[in-house]
Amino acid sequence: MRGNGDYPPFPGREHEAHADIDLALEYALALNCEQVHVMAGVVPAGEDAERYRAVFIDNLRYAADRFAPHGKRILVEALSPGVKPHYLFSSQYQALAIVEEVARG
Repeated sequence: MRGNGDYPPFPGREHEAHADIDLALEYALALNCEQVHVMAGVVPAGEDAERYRAVFIDNLRYAADRFAPHGKRILVEALSPGVKPHYLFSSQYQALAIVEEVARG
């Protein structure tokens, strides 16, 4: 995606995230990468983190739907507040909850 970790899943800008996901898939196919890390990004101060979480989950579902037919996996990673303050999720428990929600059963 944007590569700096500060690119949040902005509500209303999902089309940009989808374009980035499509580009990441092109690179993964060209470079024979089996896995691609989709970063959640930093939630801007004063914003509702739950709105950003919902958009991130939708973006991950889009990525999963695009990558799965090619046998590629997407990865998520929690980042500690000491490493990346205000990152969307900071624990492995939160990461697991997101993965379970993306899985759709």
